Amino acid sequence: MRTRHCANDDRRARFGVGAGSRHRARIGRERGFAPMSRAGYDASRRPGGHLFVGTPDEVAARILALHDVFGMDRFGLQSALGTMPHDAVLRSIELFGTKVAPIVRDEVARRHGTSR
Repeated sequence: MRTRHCANDDRRARFGVGAGSRHRARIGRERGFAPMSRAGYDASRRPGGHLFVGTPDEVAARILALHDVFGMDRFGLQSALGTMPHDAVLRSIELFGTKVAPIVRDEVARRHGTSR
């Protein structure tokens, strides 16, 4: 599973996941690994990174890039429950279902010459 967070704009998406950094740092101390630096966080958001954080278009593009490599027909992501405000989690889930998923479905269907 990979972490995902969608927001209407990139600033809100970055803030939403960043709000959980204290939680991740605490877990890291308990398990013996260093907290994620800002540079590490930014690298994790770039193509090839483990975070699917950004606008719906950015998150959809990341999923489609993985689809190009692996050809998967299912994709699971998790939300950072408990580390973000509840309304931000709900909005992220809503955007994933109403914006990201349709973009991905339509583009995969277009690439394969099929209809949804």
